[in-house]
Amino acid sequence: MGRHDEAIAQLKRAVELDPLNLNYNDNLGQMYREARQYDTSIDQLKKTFEIDPNFAPAHYDLSFTYREMGKYDLWLEEWRKGANLADDREDLDIADDAARVYATSGYRAALLRQAHAFEQVDVARIRMKGFKKIFVLYRFKGPRPVRVSFFQPLKSTVGVSHSSVPTRYVVG
Repeated sequence: MGRHDEAIAQLKRAVELDPLNLNYNDNLGQMYREARQYDTSIDQLKKTFEIDPNFAPAHYDLSFTYREMGKYDLWLEEWRKGANLADDREDLDIADDAARVYATSGYRAALLRQAHAFEQVDVARIRMKGFKKIFVLYRFKGPRPVRVSFFQPLKSTVGVSHSSVPTRYVVG
């Protein structure tokens, strides 16, 4: 935490050197989000879409940005786009289910449904998708964090201890 300015400067330089690199552009958008520069993050991710509108990781990252801004309808919409473009039927099913729950019961219920659905996912899929995605998906701005049981199986599978999971990334 805290070295966002340095990271942004490095990523800007990378984009200057290779402006058509989707990963550099997407990573810059992610870093703006991590620095809580949400409007700049959205602008950067839209620049990524100008290069390739079908770049699924940028749609996922835009969904995370919208979620952190409290724009939950846009969060779900971009999450679905990312899942469709990645041809990830399981993720799309989870997004659709979260959208149904959100429509009837609100954001907190949708996020908890999402956590429960990912808890049921095979650990091999979690390893393939990447550890970071799981934690980013479960960030919650609620009043009190709650432990989610799916972190425990990860310990033996990917060698990450439960104590290393930052509480700001735990569902509340």
